[in-house]
Amino acid sequence: MARKSKSKGELGAGLLLIFLFVLASVIVLLTIVSSFVLIGYWAYYKGLSQKLPTPQSKDDFVQTREENRLIAIAEKQCASAATLASQIETEGAQLSKRKDRQYDERSELGKRLNAQTSRTDNDRIHGSIAISVNKQFVSSRYDHHVLVESWQRGFSVAMYAYFGVLIAIVIFKPQFVVNLSEKLNSNAFISAPSFLPNLWGAMFVASVCAALGFFITRWFAKKSIESNLANGKRLTKLEAIAFSEVFAQISEIGNIFDKHCKDSAKFLADRKKELATKQRELKNKSTEKIEEEISIRPAEVRPVQVNVVEVMAPEPTQLMEKPSIEIVDKMVSPQLPIKIKSPDGKQRPALWLRLIGMFIGACFGFIASMSIFITNLVNPVASMLSVIGITLFFAIVGYRKKYKRKSTVLLPATGN
Repeated sequence: MARKSKSKGELGAGLLLIFLFVLASVIVLLTIVSSFVLIGYWAYYKGLSQKLPTPQSKDDFVQTREENRLIAIAEKQCASAATLASQIETEGAQLSKRKDRQYDERSELGKRLNAQTSRTDNDRIHGSIAISVNKQFVSSRYDHHVLVESWQRGFSVAMYAYFGVLIAIVIFKPQFVVNLSEKLNSNAFISAPSFLPNLWGAMFVASVCAALGFFITRWFAKKSIESNLANGKRLTKLEAIAFSEVFAQISEIGNIFDKHCKDSAKFLADRKKELATKQRELKNKSTEKIEEEISIRPAEVRPVQVNVVEVMAPEPTQLMEKPSIEIVDKMVSPQLPIKIKSPDGKQRPALWLRLIGMFIGACFGFIASMSIFITNLVNPVASMLSVIGITLFFAIVGYRKKYKRKSTVLLPATGN
């Protein structure tokens, strides 16, 4: 009996050690993977948020011209099907019907009316689906904007929380983190570096704080974005159409023509430049008025209050060419995003270029900072923090770098 109880105790202890090994290894793996996932998602949503145009109101999301054209065609198709169905009912009023509500096919008229009824039902179904799908694109684009902006803010706060908590724990070394790190180091398949023995515990706590910060920030950001868009000042009808077409091409949500998008992007760029010119003129006039008032009464010193007047640019007489009303057999989906050239002549590169720049900058900063770590082994914690700080600095510089480009590359229009 004693031997059996002893063997059972050894088996239980062995199973407990295996369980602790698996649990500690899973925690370490999750903490390592979560840091890369956090940086990757933050970079993705940051780049997507900068690429998409920013609306001022929920009403700025409207149908594109191609969607309106397809809806008009589908409505005509449904109306023609309804008219044909009424004619079939009138023509087959004298014929008897089966249980499936089809006409009796013992006569040639019944066979012909059944075939026409089948085609009419198909046209009506396809037209209704086309109308429903094209009308849903407006709400889909709105939901996409809210999701991208809320997730971008959530991941930004999560990034700050993660690295802030990580650096604070490494410096101040709380006792509960020290105890957790000892358990993970003794049971996991890989131990923390000797110069940072509390790394796994610090990364685990930082990941938990980052997750909490992400979910809380995303929830509040979503409510704030929806409230601002509900109370915002909407664009004009032409501006809303141009905004929706550019947004549809970049997000790939909706039906558009490339030529329409080119015109819309040019229109928005011209409007932006026009508003910037108006604001500069208003600012110069206000400055000249202040200088003139000071020069007239130099002895009197008093604060000058400048009333800022909101200037609305005049309505454009024509947005772009009138779209063709010819029926196009296929819908054209966007292939490349439109990049509106900024006034300083620089453009934001594609997301993959920015990620490559971030990786190159991080490698450069890591290599450059390793000299500090090697020459200062007396205080490894301070040296490691210097390595992390310099690496992050060059990574951010590489990610945010702008590149000059001679022109904007766009796909040629495939429709007339």
